[in-house]
Amino acid sequence: MRRALNLILINLICTALTFAQSTKKTDSISSVRIAESFFNSSIKQRSLLFNGPLFQGYAPNVEGSANFQDLMTFSNGSIVYQGFRFDGIPLIYDIYQDKIISLIDGSLKYSFQNDWISEFNLNGHHFKHIQVTDTVNSVIKPGFYDLIYDGKSRIFVKRTKIMEFLLNGKYITYYFTPKTYYYIERGGKFKVIKGKKSFLNYFKDRKPELNKHLKQNKIKFNRKPEEAMILLVSFYERLPN
Repeated sequence: MRRALNLILINLICTALTFAQSTKKTDSISSVRIAESFFNSSIKQRSLLFNGPLFQGYAPNVEGSANFQDLMTFSNGSIVYQGFRFDGIPLIYDIYQDKIISLIDGSLKYSFQNDWISEFNLNGHHFKHIQVTDTVNSVIKPGFYDLIYDGKSRIFVKRTKIMEFLLNGKYITYYFTPKTYYYIERGGKFKVIKGKKSFLNYFKDRKPELNKHLKQNKIKFNRKPEEAMILLVSFYERLPN
């Protein structure tokens, strides 16, 4: 990673020297200043991305994909890292390890520092990094959550995978099983959504209306929980007090 940044800086200095010569400013001080100007305007902020550890991947006896949407190739996304927003960044989200992976030099995989990520967008999904101080009593754990509804209430989805194994004689094969968990945030407090009953209990004051609205739209909560929750909470927030 440092080698790549050094090459970039060397190229900028060379460009600066050429530019300086064409403008008859051949002294080294002017050239260095031009290079610094180019670096500060186009490279410096993006270089903040290149500070995570290399990503090694998984052993050959691990089958399947650990990634969000089972993607095996990088997709361009955006990320807010150390307070700066970067667009058009090649990303993969490993939901087993809860790590965001990118590329440097077009081939080296590295992972970002989770604590420095506040949010990222990937394939039409908006993920927020939720920090939790009381990890013992909190119903939600630190990590990245897919924000599927953002209003007076917010609905988050934890998309993750667990690793399981099969024993075949002397050989062990590992594979991933997806798991999905739902949370609602109301008044700054997170609560678990275990199903339709659990969800509607958070809106007891308008429960009959919500049930009716769900039936009118012919959506089965258990089959399409995310679609149902978005429909119901957006309907609830439009209801007159």
